[in-house]
Amino acid sequence: MAQTTITDNIILNDDDSIAGSAIFNGIHVSYLNGSANTTLSNNQIASNDHATNGRGIWLDYQTSGATTTTVNNNILSDYTDSNVFYYGLIAEINQGTNHDFFITSNRIGPNLFNVRVDVKNGAAANMRVTQNIFTDNAGTSGDLLIYSENAGSDLTMSIFGNTAHKPFDFTTNSGGIIRIQDLSDLSANNNGVTVNTTGNVVNAP
Repeated sequence: MAQTTITDNIILNDDDSIAGSAIFNGIHVSYLNGSANTTLSNNQIASNDHATNGRGIWLDYQTSGATTTTVNNNILSDYTDSNVFYYGLIAEINQGTNHDFFITSNRIGPNLFNVRVDVKNGAAANMRVTQNIFTDNAGTSGDLLIYSENAGSDLTMSIFGNTAHKPFDFTTNSGGIIRIQDLSDLSANNNGVTVNTTGNVVNAP
């Protein structure tokens, strides 16, 4: 089993010559096969040139193996700035049905979208998003942007205790499903944030 641990780093991109148009990914973790454990913690990731096509953390999983991923106590973006990354954190799960994610106690934003998740091609994942602080900024379009796409794609989420300000958007396409624990209280459990659902978004028992 692979083990990836990235901790206690300051990762900065400073290229004023291409301000506002950079492609910069602070941390990119990709698995094409096999099982893996991943820990990303206590990192600070920012980009002075506003990486409008960039990602603070990019998790790209194309493996049928089992994975467990912990992302905690990171600073993703510079909360004194605006729209530093397009996505503060993006997780793309394209294969496999045994993926567990724990995204906890991070400070995220401002980015255009603070967290994006895509489950595709019949993959399945469980994700816990708790106790994160999302920076309130007029330039942020959403704190969570969540998709389950294609028949058989299945995402189960537990989301609570986050200091959120911008919408949580959940969308399914072409037979995907998103299951959210305590869906009826999702807004109340996350600072009264606006919750938008489109498609097959249901309460998880």
